[in-house]
Amino acid sequence: MNEEKSQWEQCLDAVQALGGEATSQQVWQYLKQFRADLPAGSINDNLRMLAVNSPSRTSHIAGREPRRTDAGNRYDRLYMKGSGADATFVSYAVAKHGVWEVYSAEGATSTYGTQIRLLQNDAFTVQSALDFLQQRYPHAIKRTDKIVAFQNVLGKQLALDVAIKSVRLWMESPPAFIPDERIEPYPPGRSRNSNLKANAPRLWVGRSACNVQFLSARELLAACDAYDGDSPAANPRIPPAMVAPMNEPLNQILYGPPGTGKTYATIDRALAILEPGFNGSREEKKRKFDAYAAAGQIKFVTFHQSFSYEDFVEGIRARTNDVTSQIEYAIEDGVFKQLCSAARRRVVQSTGNPISLKGRRIWKLSLGEAGIDEGIYEDCIKHGLALIGFGANADYSGVGTREDIARRFQGAAQEGEASDYPVTALNIFIRQVQVGDLFVVTQGNLRFRAIGEVTSEYLYVPREDDTYSQGRKVNWLRVYDAGLPYAELMENRFSQMTIYELRAGSISMEKLAKLLSPAEEAQDGGPRVLVIDEINRGNVSRIFGELITLIEESKRAGRPEALETTLPYSQDKFSVPDNVYLVGTMNTADRSLAGLDVALRRRFVFEEMLPRPDLLVTVDGIDLQQLLTVMNSRIEILLGRDHLLGHAYFIGIHSLEELKDVFRRQILPLLQEYFFEDWERIALVLNDPCKDKSYQFLSKPTYDEQALLGKVGFANCTRWQINAEAFEKAESYLGIYKLTEANT
Repeated sequence: MNEEKSQWEQCLDAVQALGGEATSQQVWQYLKQFRADLPAGSINDNLRMLAVNSPSRTSHIAGREPRRTDAGNRYDRLYMKGSGADATFVSYAVAKHGVWEVYSAEGATSTYGTQIRLLQNDAFTVQSALDFLQQRYPHAIKRTDKIVAFQNVLGKQLALDVAIKSVRLWMESPPAFIPDERIEPYPPGRSRNSNLKANAPRLWVGRSACNVQFLSARELLAACDAYDGDSPAANPRIPPAMVAPMNEPLNQILYGPPGTGKTYATIDRALAILEPGFNGSREEKKRKFDAYAAAGQIKFVTFHQSFSYEDFVEGIRARTNDVTSQIEYAIEDGVFKQLCSAARRRVVQSTGNPISLKGRRIWKLSLGEAGIDEGIYEDCIKHGLALIGFGANADYSGVGTREDIARRFQGAAQEGEASDYPVTALNIFIRQVQVGDLFVVTQGNLRFRAIGEVTSEYLYVPREDDTYSQGRKVNWLRVYDAGLPYAELMENRFSQMTIYELRAGSISMEKLAKLLSPAEEAQDGGPRVLVIDEINRGNVSRIFGELITLIEESKRAGRPEALETTLPYSQDKFSVPDNVYLVGTMNTADRSLAGLDVALRRRFVFEEMLPRPDLLVTVDGIDLQQLLTVMNSRIEILLGRDHLLGHAYFIGIHSLEELKDVFRRQILPLLQEYFFEDWERIALVLNDPCKDKSYQFLSKPTYDEQALLGKVGFANCTRWQINAEAFEKAESYLGIYKLTEANT
């Protein structure tokens, strides 16, 4: 190591010596070999000074020219991947990492009032890209307020995302000259922008696609030239999709007798929607289903007679106020409204960089009262701040203990304002929250709308119009256009306290990590699935209410005939997104229920699930396939096809002992239910009249009416009894499908 070089030059040499990519800690450890007293902090500062995309560059370059990284500044040497202690530094290349600029910005919180941004090109914007594409493909244009889709003469589709600032294009295959860092691949099963489904179906789920960032008009022109002149086979980066486009209906019901695998099949249907083409084993499918359910993309409910509109859409619930301990009543979203809210999720602000959660504490924070102090929230997001209103507008800089905060608060508070909770909240906000911790900003108790990283110690921020003067600088990692349901992040709902720590057991760190992953931002508009088991067991008209109309495919949000309604409790305007799928199951044998609502029948696609005897095997000489087929034939003649026996009762039977248990504990009780304990017809199903008495499951014992009743002529029914010994004999089961005459 050349000790005559400056420290920043030594840092560059160390990165190269460590293979071209290293963390600040690795660089420090390397340089300590040559200088033992080297402080770790100075190494970190130098590396961030050299990183073109580091916020630290705003201060380092602010007083110097040039400010753009394509203008030859000798310090523009590194590119930072990630953030915090886990950030890594690699050699900077303009073609690979783009042009970055330090610029003056109103509201910027840095020392020099500057911010940093990635440039495409001086005149290359989303609008200029749109103008070019419209001129190139004038006869094949579809648009929404989120994307504009095009199709070339080869039938290949592409779509420009017009809802973001950078120029990003959805394509079937990426240009070979664009670096991987600017290409987001989408395998066939990965969810994506829902606007693609109707406007650019070749880019929708079920086919391979990619989202590519362009930095110049020259790149876009070259990409279109290649796109219009090659075939998918000529580009090996993403192989041609071999999966057929998804054709699952938005609303479907699987119906059939018990034991035909309706609930079992909902896993396959959900995965066909979320990940078309996946053909793993049953265990792999169940793991994927559980993972999607844990992530909130699948919800599972069972309807019953007590299930209501308040459980499904929204209702008023009693709860205890965490601060006052008083009972209060609040409107709480039901499972369907939560799913619809999550399906509408759109990230409106994002860092785009990965972040490690290791060593960070997570805090719930309210930025003003939702629906009332919206200006506070908007100011915080705009200026990169977190503000709380406690503290009576006093400056708490320099406080060292909770007692210091209490004394300063008591000195500033008006008479009647002094209480313990403001001091507790201030103590948490000023002293306990550390730089690097995360704030989860809530919207009431049931939603959250932003996640940010604390980047400074306490700041006093005097304000003229309100008392929200206690602040911390925050890097907002995710900001959502509408609040997400708490279930997307939490195991239980938020408390009303302004600020408190979210500990394990209340927050799901797995869900938080997923929300903050770069890939998750691209999941906006992805499909969501609600599985409704036993849909006909509930009062369907009462549960769905006015949503009976809104779930219809043509009435979904984004469709030409879209409708919305005003919900009765919250008075929210509500529509059903077109990326929400309903998969229901219905047992046709449940005689305790009235017919399914006709309005609901019209809005669902129905698929009958019949018994599958072909899935069964032979056990101890007993052909289960033949046994089930013959029994169902008799039941259909005697009762109807809605009351058949499903194959699931016999799946997994490998011995006579297991068959005996199934017949005694499941099949016979079910037949009793089917036939209202008409034992004679049950005996016909079991073929008992044609079997030897010792193999008959049911028998008619003789009895002395005179001895039992003291008179004769009063008995109006035949006595039946179950022959327990028959269940132990293979011949009893063979006799069900082998027609013989009884040995009387």
